[in-house]
Amino acid sequence: MKTTPTYSIFISYKRQSLSTANNLHYRLTTRGYSTFFDLDEMRQDNFDEQIFRYIDGANDIFILLEKGSLDGVKDPDWEHKDWFCIEIAYALRKKKNIIPVLLNGYKMPEAASLPAALRELVKKNAPEFYISYFDDYLDKLIEKGYITARPELQHNSLAAFKFYANEDCQIYQDGKLVCSVTGNTDVPYFLPVSHKGDYRFKCVLPAAQKIKYLNERIDANEEKVVEIKWSAFEVKAERKRRKKRTYYNNSSNWWQKTKDVLEIVGYIFLLVITFVGFWYIYPDDSPIEPTAKELLESRDRCVEAFDTHYKNSNIDNIDALQSACTYLDSIRIYESNSAFEGEKVYPEKCMTLRTKANVLYQIADGKYQRAPQGSTTRQNLLTKRNRIQSITKSIPQ
Repeated sequence: MKTTPTYSIFISYKRQSLSTANNLHYRLTTRGYSTFFDLDEMRQDNFDEQIFRYIDGANDIFILLEKGSLDGVKDPDWEHKDWFCIEIAYALRKKKNIIPVLLNGYKMPEAASLPAALRELVKKNAPEFYISYFDDYLDKLIEKGYITARPELQHNSLAAFKFYANEDCQIYQDGKLVCSVTGNTDVPYFLPVSHKGDYRFKCVLPAAQKIKYLNERIDANEEKVVEIKWSAFEVKAERKRRKKRTYYNNSSNWWQKTKDVLEIVGYIFLLVITFVGFWYIYPDDSPIEPTAKELLESRDRCVEAFDTHYKNSNIDNIDALQSACTYLDSIRIYESNSAFEGEKVYPEKCMTLRTKANVLYQIADGKYQRAPQGSTTRQNLLTKRNRIQSITKSIPQ
């Protein structure tokens, strides 16, 4: 019979606190603690039932709290709907050692504002948390005895991928969801791996269902930076579909939905009538001409934006270099369209950005080599150098 694994530390969080929860899991794991951290998207079938077993087996329960985290209790049926609050209530009932982590200036609420099952939470305390001093915070928790668990695992060869992306996306490995990456942030998603070697990841934009594959190799004790770059068109499609899906998921007014559908049908009918009218009035006009003109104007806007980001990029503003790559990809798409008839600038811009990226890499590498061994500055420079190198490799030769 398959047994449920046990963990000495359990991390409970809401989706909005995902990046901090992931960071906490990574730092505890590297210190040898057996830590449970899950993604909401991974829960299937009876997975929620296992949550209680994980809490039963844990010594310490980290509760990540910020504005909106406890809003679920406003629903009278929260004990059957909000798993974050359910986990807290269960841990309190089991008399577990709870360590609250208050994020972004959040203050513990008044006991009277919470259901009876959660009121004990306000009595729990821990040192004040600052994300800039994460390791110091954990050192203080251990020193003052807030963490009662003991390190169990030795990760002498532990390595981790550090995922960055320009749009929210999900990462799969061997068909299993392993990451939920937040886009456009300097905070990476840490994915610890137990051995060096080759890894293959499937990256997915969930709403638009756009997919790309990454093949990465990692060494022991390495923190490997992985940049996931989606084109401007892919990002636009993802946000549009996500917005539409969120609206219909949140709306319970069926009549409003019906009116929206009728409105869309009306617009389509109007467009058809307009197109047919123009077809008969101007039978000799080709629809390709305005399309080509529109492509040329859009391409020129991308060229202008590219030049701005290219000039401003430096090793302290790697996001500008990343943005230049995105615009470069947009230029390629415009110029590869069969309707585009303007002068192509993509090869020249591609070579220009590659030259710039190589120069930035040499600067970052030189500073890294000169930085003192083991210093924070050296580690930061290594991260910047690796990100620049990753971006450089993505620029076509």
